[in-house]
Amino acid sequence: MQLLRYMVRIWEQRLGQKPAPATLPPIIPVIIHHSETGWTVATRFHGLFDPALLADQTLGRMTPAFEVLVDDISHLSDDALRARGMSARAALGTLFLRDGRREGRILMALALWQDLLWDLLNSPNGRRALEQLFGYTLRVTPSLAPSELQEEVRRVIPEAEELVMTAAEQLIQQGRAEGISQGISQGISQGILQGLARQRNLVRRQLELKFGALPTDTVARLEAADETTLERYAERFVTASSLSDVLGS
Repeated sequence: MQLLRYMVRIWEQRLGQKPAPATLPPIIPVIIHHSETGWTVATRFHGLFDPALLADQTLGRMTPAFEVLVDDISHLSDDALRARGMSARAALGTLFLRDGRREGRILMALALWQDLLWDLLNSPNGRRALEQLFGYTLRVTPSLAPSELQEEVRRVIPEAEELVMTAAEQLIQQGRAEGISQGISQGISQGILQGLARQRNLVRRQLELKFGALPTDTVARLEAADETTLERYAERFVTASSLSDVLGS
């Protein structure tokens, strides 16, 4: 479903061009997968539906159909990945994806990738790329201390040692920023909810003082009322002679 959304967005962008194209480009959806179990689900969109329903020729013909190419790197060996002839940047990106979440694996593997690490470090923007790889590893492996990663990097490629702490500091700053943003958002939401609750209690108290104990359905309507509705009730209360005068539509 998510891949279908991506594909539709791409086609919508194309259709939004001026002039709009007469035809749409084909899209080849590819998933790079890495997990302990490997890819275990269908690769065809029809696999999301009940096969008995799609056996009906009309339904099958009317239901979108496409196949996903899955590159399952979960259990590929280093040699198999290297044999693809990728650049150091692409090869290390793939290797870090494969092993980044595996407890302890990334530390043991750095020495095996030493030549790729050196190649990447000496390439254009290589230091930034390494910093991103180290940051990814620290993000997806919370149990891995930055000092542990830094020690192994110092042993394997000492010129990149400080990049580990730079990545760690950026994660800390990002966490602080997200925490502040979340705190502000929660504070605003809490303030709105508290103000609405006070307004609801005030309207209910006014109605009880004027008309006595409120029926259950009236209490339920007050609890479900939004700010605009409560303001309308409060305005009607001034001249109302009955509950229906206040609550009427």
